[in-house]
Amino acid sequence: MNLFGSRKRNNKPKRWLNNHQVDVLIEIEDESMQDKLAMIQLTEEDLKAIKQVKPLIEQHSGRLVKTFYEKMLQTNELREMIEQHTEVAKLEKTLQLHLIELFHCRIDQAFLEKRVRVAQIHYRIGLQPAWYMGAFQNLQQALFSLISKEVEIETERYTIISAMNKLLSFEQQIVLEAYEKETVAKIHGRYDEGKKDLRNKILIVSEGLVALAEETQAATKVLTTNLAAINDKTGESNATFMTATSKSVEGENTLRAMFEKIRSIEKYTEDMNKAIGQLSSSTTEITNVITLVKGIADQTNLLALNSAIEAARAGEHGKGFAVVADEVRKLAEQTKNSIGQIQTLIENSNQLTGLVIDSLQQVEGAVSTGLNASENMQEMYQDIVRSIDQSGRTLGNVKEKMEELMMAVMEIEKASFEVATSAEDLNGAVAEA
Repeated sequence: MNLFGSRKRNNKPKRWLNNHQVDVLIEIEDESMQDKLAMIQLTEEDLKAIKQVKPLIEQHSGRLVKTFYEKMLQTNELREMIEQHTEVAKLEKTLQLHLIELFHCRIDQAFLEKRVRVAQIHYRIGLQPAWYMGAFQNLQQALFSLISKEVEIETERYTIISAMNKLLSFEQQIVLEAYEKETVAKIHGRYDEGKKDLRNKILIVSEGLVALAEETQAATKVLTTNLAAINDKTGESNATFMTATSKSVEGENTLRAMFEKIRSIEKYTEDMNKAIGQLSSSTTEITNVITLVKGIADQTNLLALNSAIEAARAGEHGKGFAVVADEVRKLAEQTKNSIGQIQTLIENSNQLTGLVIDSLQQVEGAVSTGLNASENMQEMYQDIVRSIDQSGRTLGNVKEKMEELMMAVMEIEKASFEVATSAEDLNGAVAEA
C-alpha cells in the first residue's frame, strides 16, 4: 500500500541533488560522537544530499507523523503509556517539529542535547528501547518509501536514502546511548540507595552485634566465675564425700568387728549356759548324795543312841562301849550339822545359779537383739557406703562435666570477643564506605 498516493510521471525526471552550496554543519567536540560519525561515515556531503529533500519532508511531515502514531496506537502497551502521560495530538506536533529540525542538517551540541532530552523523556515515561527502535524503524521505512516514490533518478535516490540511513542511525545511537546512560544512572542510583540502606542496616546489625557480643561476653564471664565457684564447691564436696566414704568404710569395718565380738559373746554365753546346766546337774547329784548321807547320819545317831542305852544296861562292862557310842553319836551329829551347812550352801548356790541363768538369759536376749541390730546396722552401713560411693562417682562425673562446661563457656567467651572485634571492624569498614 502506498502511503503517499501515486505521482504523475513527467517525461523529464526532476533532479534533487543540483545545489552544492547548501548550508550544513558538523561541529561537535565529543570524541566519542566523532568516532560514531566516522564509524558510519556520515559527512557534510551526506547532509547536503539530505537537506535538499527537506522541502519534500516538510510537505509530507503531517502524514508521516500521523501514520507513525496510528501504528503505535495499535499496540496496547504503547497506547496505554501514551494515554497515561500525554495526548496524541501533542506528540504528533512534537514529532513533526523534531522531524523537520532533523533535516536542518546541523549536527552540533544543541543537536546532541535535544536527542539526549528525547531519551530522558522516553526513559521517564517507561518506553523500552525495543519499542523505541520498532517505532523508529517504522518512521525510517516511511521516509525511505517517500524518497523512493518522489526521487526518480536512481543514483540520487540511492545517495539520499544512504545519507538518510546514516543520519537516522546516528540519531538512534545518540538516543540509545543516552537511554543507556539514564538506565545506568538509575541503576547506580538504586545501587547507591541500596548500598546506603545496606550500610545503615549493616551498621545497625553490627552495632547490635557488638552490643550482643559484649553482653554475651560479660554474661559468659559471670557464668565462668559462677561455674568456677561451683566447680570448687563440687571439688570440696567430692573431697568431703571421699572422706565420708573412708569414714564409712572404717565404720563398716568397726561394725563388722563389733558384730564378730557380739557373735563371740553369744558363743561364750551359750558355753556358760551349758556349764551352768552341767553345774546344776552336779548340784542335784550332790544334793541326792547329801540326802543319802543325812539318812545314814540319822541312822548312825539312832544306832549310837541305842548303843548308849545298851552300854548303860551293861554297867561296868559297857562303859567302854558307851564311850565309843557317844563318839559315834557326836560324829553323826557333826556329820549332820556339816550336811546341813552343805545343804544350805547348795541351796544358796542353786539360788545364785538361778540368778545367773536369768542373767544369762537376759544377756542372751540382749546379745540376740544386739546381733540383729548389728546385722541391720551393717546392712544400713553397706547401703550408706554404696550410696556414698555412688554419690562420689556422680560428683566425679559432675566435676568432669562442669570442667567441660567451663571449657565450652570459655570458648563461647573467646568466640564472643572475636565476634565483637569483627563486628567493630565491620562497623568501622561500613562507616568508612
